[in-house]
Amino acid sequence: MASSRRLSASAAFATLALLLVLCAATLAGPVARSAGAIPPSPPPRATNPDSIATFGSDAVLAEGQTTDIVFVVIGDADIAGTVRQSVIVLFGDATIRETANVGRDNAKDDPAVVVVGGTVTTEPGAAVFGSTDVRGFGAVRLSLLSGVWALVTSGHFSFWALLPGMVFFLIIGAIISAICPAYLRSLRERAQSKPLASLGWGALAGFLTPIAIVILALTIIGLIVAVPLLLALPVFGMFAHVVAAYVVGALILQRLWPQRQWVVRATLLGVVLLAFVGAIPLVGGLAVMAVWLVALGAVLSSIVDKMRSPKRAAASAALSPSVPQ
Repeated sequence: MASSRRLSASAAFATLALLLVLCAATLAGPVARSAGAIPPSPPPRATNPDSIATFGSDAVLAEGQTTDIVFVVIGDADIAGTVRQSVIVLFGDATIRETANVGRDNAKDDPAVVVVGGTVTTEPGAAVFGSTDVRGFGAVRLSLLSGVWALVTSGHFSFWALLPGMVFFLIIGAIISAICPAYLRSLRERAQSKPLASLGWGALAGFLTPIAIVILALTIIGLIVAVPLLLALPVFGMFAHVVAAYVVGALILQRLWPQRQWVVRATLLGVVLLAFVGAIPLVGGLAVMAVWLVALGAVLSSIVDKMRSPKRAAASAALSPSVPQ
């Protein structure tokens, strides 16, 4: 009994410590800017990227640019250059300009433009090789309603089974979003600007972390590291779920009220949506897992960047010439 109490106390302490670290990371940015630190400039965008993937933002391919594929989720695609394969837009609109060349490397029956939950505008003179498949909001709405009705009437859905987890994450999400709104915004920007990189980080961590814990637990010294790491896993998982909820909720609220920057409301909305989507057999679980991995990758990559920034600052200070006083 005493050992279980000590374990619960350790888990609570680890949770509180992680939240404090995340909040400290949130406050570090404004403090550095107020001290006169120059923020790093964003990396230059490639003229001819191999692919363009955006999540919650628009994709623009200018005239003269060439890419293999354009994939947009909750955003619009504006194509004036060359897309060798396909333009795919989910819940957004696609505009194919007169200078565009789409699908030239596709097979004869492959679709060149696919839009789900939006419209396609093709200007005269645009070269589109292949079919254009458009599923507007009416078809998407009908599919969602039929899917929800099939789920409810199948007997596999229970609102009361969702309620405990939903209430738990509503409380946790409200607390974290109220304490660290700036950090959540930065994580959302990271997840939206680099969705594939964040997904890779999350998948890599999800695959390697259990293996690392097992290997560490084989030795006495490694066990000292494995136990705190094992206790921290649920904390990171819960925080990543809150980040995923905020990303999903903010994407929807931003479309409805572009001028608003609601963090708490977006997080609570995302918690509810993730709960209901996750109740859909197989597909819903995979969708929630994908969003969760993107959020987890954004958290991990932000921590890695925070750890690297002091080393980079020290290296740049060592290379810069000293100024005589």
